[in-house]
Amino acid sequence: MNDPFQVFEEIRLAYQRYLDSPFRLRYDALREERRSLLFQDRQLFREPLIEPIPPYESSRLTVAQACARLGIPNEAADFITRGLFRPEIPLHEHQLEAWQHSRAGRAVVVTTGTGSGKTECYLLPVFAYLVEDLMRGWGVQGPPPNRHLWWRHPHQTRIPQRGHETANRPSAVRALMLYPLNALIEDQLSRVRRACDNARARQWFTGPFAGNHFWFGRYNAVAPVSGIEASSNKRAELKIRLLEMDRNWGRARASAAASGLDDILHYFQNPEGSEIWSRWDMQSHPPDILITNYSMLNIMLMRVLEGGIFDRTRAWLEADRMNHLFHLIVDELHTYRGTPGTEVGYLLRALLHRIGLEPDSPQLRIIATSASMENDDQSRRYLEQFFGRDEGSFEILSGRQRRFPAPPSGMAPYASAFASLNNDLDSAPLDQAVRRFASAVGVESNGEPGEVVARSYEAIRALEPVRSACEREPLTLERLASAVFGGSSDADKAAACGLARGLIHARIPGAEPGSMIAPLPLRIHYFFHNAGRIWACTNPGCSGRTGRTPEGADAPPVGRLYTDPIPRCDFCGSRVLELLYCQPCG
Repeated sequence: MNDPFQVFEEIRLAYQRYLDSPFRLRYDALREERRSLLFQDRQLFREPLIEPIPPYESSRLTVAQACARLGIPNEAADFITRGLFRPEIPLHEHQLEAWQHSRAGRAVVVTTGTGSGKTECYLLPVFAYLVEDLMRGWGVQGPPPNRHLWWRHPHQTRIPQRGHETANRPSAVRALMLYPLNALIEDQLSRVRRACDNARARQWFTGPFAGNHFWFGRYNAVAPVSGIEASSNKRAELKIRLLEMDRNWGRARASAAASGLDDILHYFQNPEGSEIWSRWDMQSHPPDILITNYSMLNIMLMRVLEGGIFDRTRAWLEADRMNHLFHLIVDELHTYRGTPGTEVGYLLRALLHRIGLEPDSPQLRIIATSASMENDDQSRRYLEQFFGRDEGSFEILSGRQRRFPAPPSGMAPYASAFASLNNDLDSAPLDQAVRRFASAVGVESNGEPGEVVARSYEAIRALEPVRSACEREPLTLERLASAVFGGSSDADKAAACGLARGLIHARIPGAEPGSMIAPLPLRIHYFFHNAGRIWACTNPGCSGRTGRTPEGADAPPVGRLYTDPIPRCDFCGSRVLELLYCQPCG
């Protein structure tokens, strides 16, 4: 959305056309007055509200530096920075704190806002732990059998995906990621695929780690297939599903090669990657990371079919009470409220009992996320009741949002440059518009347009005025102009519009490899509602009517219009009644 204000105007005009069609008025003067009355702020709509979302404070430590501080082998940083996190980007302060507290055995609840990197708060500790566990002696794994992609070969019986692994590589769930919705699981899968199955991550598994994977699996209704392996119909169904997976992967690779957009590959399962093919493969060899929802977890705990997943995990935890840890990840924690929350709380107790852990076990690492919890006594009591663990053992991390350097002389000197940027964004190609703006504020204009805008805004310190102006509440364009440029004239509003539109284009490198993010993201809020009720003065000769009657046209049989009911007209004192619409007679 390059111009949110133009989008708003188009929606507003669509509402106007709608109001003039099914609620058409016979009298042009009345229609004109209704438009002027309703089509203004706080009637049918609110003017767009601008809300900046400041990024969170930086820890000033990269992944490698964080690993060094936490005593984690550098191999973990090497793996993490190949697909999960950019090596040169520092962690947010709350990401580092979550990692520190989790490593120390504290339960962690991250309550920062949307887009704050909550996912990394648990993926970083989980993958760092997997690397450490691998380095304790998984050893080199032999190659899979020749026909391990068994569905590609006619008459070939099923070959377990991990049947070739040695005893040094025990299969067990090391991290359980619990989500309330399957849609969230799908989103998480793409992140884990990006971390485990990109080319550089696969290359990491060479030398002393050869043949290993960090296995992960989605266990829900989408995962093929339900039922027991003894059923020939189920085996045939699994083969069909895996052939479909194979074809989808082939199409995705061809599309990525043609477009050069390798990132699309993370939305598809690689048959030769780290993702478990089927439920049967997870039942025989539990993945290191099991991704599921609470409904499926409840079913798994009740059935003998999935018993091996929990039995193997329990045996692995009992084998080394010091080093073998179980990570329990609960996303969207705030959704587990009331009776459903109580049920899920008991479900987690049943899970821990099944794998031989207590809620306060030193082998348990709890990391939960929620964008709507507070760090208060009520939340801590909820956490204790939900997890069955003392409320004092939880670290609730709300993060700190950044403040930017402020311009020494304010933004008024740059008002004309921003107004010109607003005009150029409508009349010139993006690269030309941003280069003219950069030149106008004395900044080097070479580079990608998004980077040029970001560099220009940083040089003139344009981010802090926007952040501070909207710190308490979102603002309309007029109020933003007044706060930043000191006035609300058309020129000031054009400058504020250019300032906001430029921010939409600005980009800096993000944490994920290859990603570009906004230095100060914006939310633009639109509020519209259906046509409201109208009241009219009953005096046709009312002096308060604003709509003009064209020469020769019939005058409306009512006077002044109102949006709120009042007993008497403010202009002529006549009765005011509700204006009702009716269909024209045929």
